[in-house]
Amino acid sequence: MQGFMGRKRILALVLVAAIGGMVWWQRMPIVAWHYVNQLASADQTNRDVWVERVVALEEAAVPQILTHLESAHNERPENLEMALMEIARGWQPDEPRAQGLVAEIRARFSKFTQAGKNSALQAPIALLAKSHDKIAPATLLRDAGDLLAAACQEPELRAGALALAGVVLERAPEGQWQDLCHSLALESFPDKDKVTRVAAVHLAMRGPLRLDAELLKNVVPLLRDSAPEVRRAALLALGSAQNVIGDDDLLPLLHDPDAQVQQLCEVSLRSRGLQEEHLECARLISDPSPTARLQLLQRLRHAPDLDVGVWLRRLSQDSSSAVRAAAVRAAAQQAQLGLRDRLVEMSQQDPSPTVRQLAGHYLQKTRTE
Repeated sequence: MQGFMGRKRILALVLVAAIGGMVWWQRMPIVAWHYVNQLASADQTNRDVWVERVVALEEAAVPQILTHLESAHNERPENLEMALMEIARGWQPDEPRAQGLVAEIRARFSKFTQAGKNSALQAPIALLAKSHDKIAPATLLRDAGDLLAAACQEPELRAGALALAGVVLERAPEGQWQDLCHSLALESFPDKDKVTRVAAVHLAMRGPLRLDAELLKNVVPLLRDSAPEVRRAALLALGSAQNVIGDDDLLPLLHDPDAQVQQLCEVSLRSRGLQEEHLECARLISDPSPTARLQLLQRLRHAPDLDVGVWLRRLSQDSSSAVRAAAVRAAAQQAQLGLRDRLVEMSQQDPSPTVRQLAGHYLQKTRTE
């Protein structure tokens, strides 16, 4: 009897140990389930705490995060996005778990909600953005490229697709995904959303696309975009592209309502070789006020290093008849500048009768002298 009771106690201990082991083995999934649930409903007062706890679980938290991204009842996908991005940033692109994460996102992408899809795209973006090697692992690139192709089909994911396209393009072998990225940027320049337009310009600055003059020509209209963020991005893309846009086309931006656009324009013009004196003249000749543009004539009188003839020729084409008339007088007084051909043209074709008469008068005067 005692032997029987002893065996029962041993069996009970074994059973308890087995149950304890099972509970311990299941502990991480249970903890992950709890932490991710708390994060999914966290507000700004406690969100960071739960993000930190979820990120500490690393790959154990990923299945729960992805499951929540499939739920239509998930009210705060941005919380899960933050955690997923932090987990991805902590891994290297050549790690199996990193590649497994992108593969899992690719496999489940169609099941995610619209917001969930946008959040999920941030993980491959984060992984590829931190890649130290020019060429990312082939497996990672393949799955990221497939995600890009899928995201391109959904207009609501355009901003995320553009960001993913940029990192894919810079981490892929030359030519791979280039046509898709080119088309995506081109289609997105006129998008109604300014965030998307900015992202499209940023894509045009990535990898081999930054050398694509035909693509960059489509960025030029965005220098006149209603959103200052878009104008800034366009200036960054075109500032050094002298084969796409000339200096004169940048000058109006020296007077842009946005101070940052003005500064970027100055930097761009300096990078093209304009010295401070040239920049001051450029600022005057592009000023919206005719009075300010007339001040350029005074500056030219005291700037022997400038090519006065070039600036006078440009002033002779000003929209203001008063400025054109002043340019006629200045040109007539400096015959050595070689502007007689322009005076002849103005005497015959200038839209202002006064300017035509003035140009003719000075031409007649030079013939009699």
